[in-house]
Amino acid sequence: MPLGSAFMSAISADLVICLGVRLGYPLLNGAYFGAAKVVRVDIDGAETARNRPGDLNVCADVRVFCEAVSDAWEGGVSQGRAAWGESLRAAKSQSRADLHAMIANHDGKLPHPLELALAIGDVVGPDATIVADGGDILTWGIIGLPALGPGRLLTTGVYLGCLGVGIPFAIAAKVARPDEPVVLLSGDGTFGLNAMEYDTAIRHDIPFVTVVSADGSWGMSRHGQEMHHDGHTVATQLGVRPYHEVVRALGGHGEFVDAPEEIRPAIQRALDSGLPACVNVGIDPTLCSPLTQAMASLGTA
Repeated sequence: MPLGSAFMSAISADLVICLGVRLGYPLLNGAYFGAAKVVRVDIDGAETARNRPGDLNVCADVRVFCEAVSDAWEGGVSQGRAAWGESLRAAKSQSRADLHAMIANHDGKLPHPLELALAIGDVVGPDATIVADGGDILTWGIIGLPALGPGRLLTTGVYLGCLGVGIPFAIAAKVARPDEPVVLLSGDGTFGLNAMEYDTAIRHDIPFVTVVSADGSWGMSRHGQEMHHDGHTVATQLGVRPYHEVVRALGGHGEFVDAPEEIRPAIQRALDSGLPACVNVGIDPTLCSPLTQAMASLGTA
């Protein structure tokens, strides 16, 4: 199952340069890069040794490194580099088509989790900040959410996932850009960790929208257990909880939907409410993201 042009570039590249990037679980602790030679650049020299040390490690400020490389670059674009760029653009276009086909071919009674990420991308404008927090829904978000600009796609893509930071991230993003919309895509388990921060947002009039992917479980852990233990699971079931009612009780906007055609209008209503809002979406709990499957195969999920 394709993960898009970024995935293609990572698995087929001869050389990968990591600029201040921590090789945590979204990059499979470095295994994502396959057999490519890896150059790691970080202002913290110790960081370049974590998980997968680079074939070449450079302790430097990323901006200084990039400026030095740019100054030394021989001008002109070779035919090979032009072809490489064109192949990535084609992969990006094909990947987007594949994502929509994945949803179109889904025959479950509840929405495909990828539908949430694509719906957010369809509803928000170019000035929005998007946050993603969770386990399996985060991996669907990595696949389907758009990066609208620098600092406008905030995720928990570091060690241990830092579950629960999505609501604080969203509050901070709205304070930093008060005139621009902020939408958080969150798992239901991770939403529960800091749900009462909605009280903070409501008391201080900091409106943002959370779209909760309600599969009724710690999805990534459940899928990982199912794959490793012949379908058996332990302590991963949560049940679908009325988080939207919690937000409404605190004075915000909240609603529950469980049909694909209801998702985009619900997100728009939440944005239009001008209140801290929660759109709780019941999704198909049987679907596991391809990235989670890959992580489970390596024993990291």
